[in-house]
Amino acid sequence: MTRKQVKLLAEKSFVRRKLDSKRVLSFTKLMKRKNLREYVRAIKAIDAKNKVTIVVPSLAKKGDLSSIARLYLDKEVIYEEYPTLMVGVKIIDNDLVHYFNLKNSLENIVENI
Repeated sequence: MTRKQVKLLAEKSFVRRKLDSKRVLSFTKLMKRKNLREYVRAIKAIDAKNKVTIVVPSLAKKGDLSSIARLYLDKEVIYEEYPTLMVGVKIIDNDLVHYFNLKNSLENIVENI
């Protein structure tokens, strides 16, 4: 199997952005060890593209979090609580990490003055 075929099988393993275990089992029975490694990597990459992680200091304010989640309607949103993050939000979208906190805002204001 070529890499393109393995990636195509990995894409077909997802049904409505969810991993279908029946398809995965049927595909993995036909693969050799080398292809299985590529298949697992491709599945992880596709899964990461379909998820956004929002890290906040506390999960108490769901209204604020839903306004952020509206930006990512086409992806699954995962909320994580990280108490040491004082005032701000960290958004992880695939490989991109966005920090929105008070410190960065104040630094940007000072730079612009």
